[in-house]
Amino acid sequence: MHKALKVIVHQAYEDNENLFEDGVWFEKIINDILCLVLNAQAEKNVVDTVVEKYSMLEVISTHFDLFKKFWLDYRAAKRAKLEQDRMNKETICVIDVQNVPKNASEITFRVFSEILIRDSQEIIENRLQELKPYNDEKAALNSILEKIQILKNANVKRRGEEMFETLREIDSNNDDDYSPWLRRVIDRIFCQALKLHTTSDVNNLIANSTIKTVIKEHFKIFKQFWLEYPIAKTTKLPNI
Repeated sequence: MHKALKVIVHQAYEDNENLFEDGVWFEKIINDILCLVLNAQAEKNVVDTVVEKYSMLEVISTHFDLFKKFWLDYRAAKRAKLEQDRMNKETICVIDVQNVPKNASEITFRVFSEILIRDSQEIIENRLQELKPYNDEKAALNSILEKIQILKNANVKRRGEEMFETLREIDSNNDDDYSPWLRRVIDRIFCQALKLHTTSDVNNLIANSTIKTVIKEHFKIFKQFWLEYPIAKTTKLPNI
């Protein structure tokens, strides 16, 4: 954290002739904390003692833009690391292009839409139970549940690919940093779809797959997706 902040501070003042003087407040933070640590050696819990005594409120307030940039960058870096760690643990299937079933993509997006609808409903219902009475978010979440219920009752073929593209667009508009999390969801389903042979296989894949963790991690994206989703389109689809 100190190294990341130091880079931001120096970048902010790199065109300033008084670089050292402008950045001296930052180095003073560590020096002040170090002095407190040395003076608190006799205490039973040094860390708690120093944390209780030292405050950065004034510094953060004075240099708010720099700390804001730090936290925005830090969040993005942490998320990127989590994404990379997750990718390293996942096994990517090897695709034989010549032998890919013609309906593999169609099945993939159908499975995606079914899981998206089911897991979204469960996550939102749980979230509603956790909210305090009269919370402003309740109306929006109840509206989403109504949309999901209409989709379930319509008994129509889902527009899974359209749902995916809409989610990807929303994610792109909300985040300047490219993140492959949504693409990986589809890729995992596609790898499983290559092994399916019957309708029963498809139904089993839907029943045994979940994206609840993904929805929780990117709840803002999914919430916006459902609030903006045009239910009117789905009611016009043929019953298949």
